Amino acid sequence: MGKTSQNMKGENFLTVFQALSLMIAFATLMILVINTSNKK
Repeated sequence: MGKTSQNMKGENFLTVFQALSLMIAFATLMILVINTSNKK
């Protein structure tokens, strides 16, 4: 029982980490696009 709960927590953490990294990457891309458009 304990091992399964630990595995579930680990999987949830991985999915949350992936979602956060995706959001950060998307925000960085948006900032880069805004900066390039402003320079032009």
